[in-house]
Amino acid sequence: MNPRWWSQPFHPDGSVTSDGMVKQLGMPELDPLTVMLRETAQNSWDARRDEDEPIRIRYSIGTLGNRAASWRQLLLPFDTVDPRVTTLSHHLRPESHYLLVSDRGTVGLGGPVRSDVDGQPRDFVDFVRNSGQRRDHELGGGTYGFGKGSLFRISRPGVILIDTVCIDGGRPQRRLIGSALGLSHERDGRRYTGRHWWGNIRDDVPDPLLEDEADVAAELLGLELRNDGPGTDIWILGVNLGENDDGTPRTALQAAEVLAASAAWYLWPKLIDRPARGPVIDIEVDVEGVPVAVPNPASEPRLLPFVEALRKIDAGEGARHTRRTAPTHLGDFALHKELWFQPEPSALDSCAPFSGRAHHCARMRPVELVVDYFPGPEPADPNLQYGAVYRASVEANNYFADAEPPTHHDWITTHLTGTSKGVVTGARRYIAQQMNEAVRDNTSRGQATTAPLGQLSRALARILPLASGDGADHPEPRPGGGGGRRSGRVIKTIGRPTVRVRDGVAYVAQQVRVEPSSDPVTAVGEAQVAVDGGTEREAPTGAETPTIHGWEPAHGGELRLGPELTIGPADPRDWILLAVPARDTATVVRVREKDRGGAS
Repeated sequence: MNPRWWSQPFHPDGSVTSDGMVKQLGMPELDPLTVMLRETAQNSWDARRDEDEPIRIRYSIGTLGNRAASWRQLLLPFDTVDPRVTTLSHHLRPESHYLLVSDRGTVGLGGPVRSDVDGQPRDFVDFVRNSGQRRDHELGGGTYGFGKGSLFRISRPGVILIDTVCIDGGRPQRRLIGSALGLSHERDGRRYTGRHWWGNIRDDVPDPLLEDEADVAAELLGLELRNDGPGTDIWILGVNLGENDDGTPRTALQAAEVLAASAAWYLWPKLIDRPARGPVIDIEVDVEGVPVAVPNPASEPRLLPFVEALRKIDAGEGARHTRRTAPTHLGDFALHKELWFQPEPSALDSCAPFSGRAHHCARMRPVELVVDYFPGPEPADPNLQYGAVYRASVEANNYFADAEPPTHHDWITTHLTGTSKGVVTGARRYIAQQMNEAVRDNTSRGQATTAPLGQLSRALARILPLASGDGADHPEPRPGGGGGRRSGRVIKTIGRPTVRVRDGVAYVAQQVRVEPSSDPVTAVGEAQVAVDGGTEREAPTGAETPTIHGWEPAHGGELRLGPELTIGPADPRDWILLAVPARDTATVVRVREKDRGGAS
């Protein structure tokens, strides 16, 4: 085994340069990490092994640590004067960051390892060697091979390592190869494209390390074991984690949060429960093996309207967009309105495609990966938001695919003609018309009669900041002191009640603080309906009543069900009391301490 780097010279008939591959990506407004996640998720989805089984995609950020020496031994020196790739040695240090993109439940990169060999599939040569190849997967998410340029764009030296297992000749085969994208340049009187590969060089062609050789090299590099079936690991070396809004470099954790939020914003149709099945993509994000939570779209107020709109389409409740000539069915549209409230800060903030309340349409092709959030008019009522979904039809899929740039983040018509342009511009007009009508309908007839308020309306009808506890109301101590308040113990509410969504259910959330005490203390939460002059403890027959769901630590931890919470000296001091409000009522949340003798 003697793997080394090979640089691609220009072919007399012309060659695709590395500069051209990167320029094809354009300069989308999306964060480069978001672009990379969208591209890799599309590639993994197209490569799924079983139509009925979910796939798993993992994004892992780490540092080389003790592996740095072996990486330098195998990947250096880089015998080229390519001005970008010569920086590789600076990114093979113990503190150097990498990003591992891993998928399972896929077929891996199979087929011939050389472009001039016939055979199907052609996944390996299309991904590793070719560029600009049109995807051959029916209804696939990806359309151009240029999209893999997003991997190189976030690598400072422009270097990735590809470790894939596929089925070849009826048995698993491991393939390991490096790829680099630098700059076109001249060396010794010869022009080079800026594209490089690391592997076994045979007949002046770089081939991947196969099977036993791949296992040996992988062990030397400290790569992860590959005994879990077909799939692909892509190691992005010297990864650029990006910058925060204030211009400071991101930490690994902040970059991981961007990846997790990007998955929620753009992959949510694949992450939610749908009719007759659950999620079909399992996204995992971690930093040095420590998991980073991916937001649950069905529990996020800003995404919930879009989730509900897609569920309407699934249920056949959407509007069918048609035209007279082929393709006659262009897509399906649905819109869902919700009351708007200012959500608590969340992981979604790191790469939100819009700010404030939703008044957008999530556009997607049949593969159901979100292309973008097309803005519509804002409702006149500042307490209302809406989310819409437009899903292109199978019949019209190719027309919309042709409108997407290599990064798949828009439907662009400037280069289209004829039917293609008519289909895409027609869809744009239709979406705008539907959103305009929805807003006009709400403005003319009023929110109360037109807005399907959904689950959040139960919490948002009116929330009153009436809460009692040691920090609010101070009950008089009982005579004799037997059931009185013990010294040093204080229960108080913090701030106004808000709304918190858990697993698609909206709760009134009140923060409560218990001051330190040497003895356990039991807090009791109460939820009542507010009426003029006070509260109703007993609801009329058949009417809903608010209830206490439970308590959860304010800074994360296990939910404790029920109205009572006993807090010991070692327990957290800040808690969130969750109440289920009654429909179309104002909910009052109260907190008090349970008496020592057990009486309330």
